[in-house]
Amino acid sequence: MLKLTQLVGFGAGGGGADKTPGPIDFVDIADAGVTASAATNAVTISGIDVPITLRLTVSQPMTDERTVSTYRDATLVGTANTGSTTDVVVSNGQTLQYIFVNAQDNSFWAGTATVTNVTDANATLDTFAYDLQDTGSGGGGGGGGVSVAEQNPP
Repeated sequence: MLKLTQLVGFGAGGGGADKTPGPIDFVDIADAGVTASAATNAVTISGIDVPITLRLTVSQPMTDERTVSTYRDATLVGTANTGSTTDVVVSNGQTLQYIFVNAQDNSFWAGTATVTNVTDANATLDTFAYDLQDTGSGGGGGGGGVSVAEQNPP
């Protein structure tokens, strides 16, 4: 005969840890300048019981001059400069922020960024636009300086 006490914990809690975070919302980002740089807002990861892997996918690939830096709890955890994805592992309560940089002279780097939860069957968590215009090298000028002899006459 099966006693009820033998079933304690058998189905309690629905089984498994929660790997689906609460909603996150990165705002669209844009910048223009000699080196265009724009940071997303920082979002807080909540509602999960286990660490999860999030993937940022950009619609226009990264290069040595078009990078995405990932910050977890305001600490740089990596900078991607190839391909179109970058991953980060986050835990409940941590913050996440991305900084996009376009340093390719006289160019636009624009597209859509999508954040997915790799740990939860690549579920899409958010999508936002990025638009960075590099307006040129900012080089040139120079010259016209004063020699040391002119600054400090004998």
